[in-house]
Amino acid sequence: MIPGTKPEALESAENDFARAVNDLDEYRDPVAALEELTSWRESVDSLTVALVQRCRDRGHTWQIIADALGVTPQAAHKRYNEEVTPTP
Repeated sequence: MIPGTKPEALESAENDFARAVNDLDEYRDPVAALEELTSWRESVDSLTVALVQRCRDRGHTWQIIADALGVTPQAAHKRYNEEVTPTP
């Protein structure tokens, strides 16, 4: 993979999400739309935890991870520290 390019799986997920957003008008029931959105959020949350774990495994600091997430290092640590395995 060329640095700075998106992995194919991430590109595909982004396209799927864009299609889902465009399809929201098809939902006649806003509750059904919220249920679908909740499913997407759970998937994104799981992927985020996995990527934070990979970053920590590769020695990235909480500052670097926080910058990528757009939050403070304290917020990133508080949110993900319990969910990732400590790095050696």
